[in-house]
Amino acid sequence: MISQDWKTITQLCRDLRQRATPAERKLWSYLRNKQLDGVKFYLKYL
Repeated sequence: MISQDWKTITQLCRDLRQRATPAERKLWSYLRNKQLDGVKFYLKYL
């Protein structure tokens, strides 16, 4: 049961990453490249 739930959550996360809006892509571009007060952010992958 838990294994199936985990697979569902993982697939949902992948789908959301692939369907990011242009605004979300631009935001993550800035966050990844330390363009927000020199702090670097990472998108968590499952």
